[in-house]
Amino acid sequence: MILRLIKECLGSIKTQTHKNIEIIIFDNNSTYNVLEDIKKEFKDIKIIFSKRNLG
Repeated sequence: MILRLIKECLGSIKTQTHKNIEIIIFDNNSTYNVLEDIKKEFKDIKIIFSKRNLG
């Protein structure tokens, strides 16, 4: 469910007509492990992984 929603959101952002954008996702040490799949499918999106939950 979460993976599908994130993919829909990112897909929508990528279809915008404004091309000068950078997409950055910050993973606050989540337990879902969905961002590894996102990283494979959306190679131009920057993902920052935190080693611990920062609150």
